[in-house]
Amino acid sequence: MAKAGRIFLIIGTVLLILVCGFSYFQLLQPGMGIKWVKASPPQEPLVYLKLGENGELIGQTAERSLYEFSVYPNHTWQKVDQPSGSPPAGKICKPGNSDNSKVNNPPGKVKSRVSETCVYVELSYHLELALLENGELWYWERADYAYTQLAVVSLLSIGCIVSILIIALGLLLMILQMIKKKSS
Repeated sequence: MAKAGRIFLIIGTVLLILVCGFSYFQLLQPGMGIKWVKASPPQEPLVYLKLGENGELIGQTAERSLYEFSVYPNHTWQKVDQPSGSPPAGKICKPGNSDNSKVNNPPGKVKSRVSETCVYVELSYHLELALLENGELWYWERADYAYTQLAVVSLLSIGCIVSILIIALGLLLMILQMIKKKSS
């Protein structure tokens, strides 16, 4: 019985450590493992990036031509006379990182960088765009779906409860074994 108690105790402890570690990376450090992706450049080299009034991601050339970055289709640039009034993704976009994503630095020296978080009803989408000093464009994106996050939190809670129950069972078996030895 003591041997079974130790096995349950070890399994429960390992499971609890795994659940806590996964919780940390999934809930407290979201986006930590996401890498920057090289974007295809527009027809003319950009010298500056900025956000439009409605969350449009705008690139400006040395001749003051404007290009707008669109997530759909396939992260492309469209030459525009003025910002379209439509953000690259989502309905409501706010500048900056309002979803607590852990964003690593772009792969080079940054000349200009913009970031925003866009929100649908059930989706939060964070996008960063960086223009490097060598003229390369890179983007970083992360989407959170409300139902996926709810499922993750539910599964982590269940995992935590199961771990604690397994640990409790292991301790109970060990206590019962000690009581059995004392009474013999």
